[in-house]
Amino acid sequence: MSRSAKWSDDYWLPLLELYLAKPVGVKRLYNRRLVELSLELHLSPELLHKQLQRLRLLDNPRIEQLWQRYSHHPRQLSKAVAKWRSMRGFGFADDFYAGVERQEYDFERLFRPICGSTSWNELMLVLVLDLYFRLTPLTMVCETPEVVQIAKLMGVEVVEVVDMLHVFMLCDPYMVDVQDASDGDILAACQALWKRYEHEPAGTLEGDASQMRAYFE
Repeated sequence: MSRSAKWSDDYWLPLLELYLAKPVGVKRLYNRRLVELSLELHLSPELLHKQLQRLRLLDNPRIEQLWQRYSHHPRQLSKAVAKWRSMRGFGFADDFYAGVERQEYDFERLFRPICGSTSWNELMLVLVLDLYFRLTPLTMVCETPEVVQIAKLMGVEVVEVVDMLHVFMLCDPYMVDVQDASDGDILAACQALWKRYEHEPAGTLEGDASQMRAYFE
């Protein structure tokens, strides 16, 4: 994974707000709010997750100071975070960086819409690829409970999940008689994902998918 931007002590404020959000504590790696903060700061979810663990341990004076000041005063913390956000780019961060080419990190691409889609991203493809290996071709249909469940989890139509499963069939070297009627860009995205996990240790896809489900739960 590419290096991400450097950590700043100012980031402890929004991270503390995230930690204190119910249920209080360290959030799961792909918790939606953690991911949203990750994209805002251009810091990987893994880094923010580690910093949340540091908050729990109170392992430096700066964290202890913030904890004592805000842990029992959520309204004050919300105001402090709002002020911090208003000061980023003097309250016009998007305008401030308009026209400036910015590096996009690997973890950010995971949440970007794929191929112009407004509803699908690479994280969703990971969940469908994991499902692919749990089914047989005959069960990759709209009536299969697991297909219905993952569609409901991700908030898409069941037929969309079935269509993606069929695209992954085209990536499967053991599926030699599958008709290719897919969108070329979607197929390329699925092929790239297939090749990536093809070279990963056994269990990597299952583990990633299990963690990524938290984004939708």
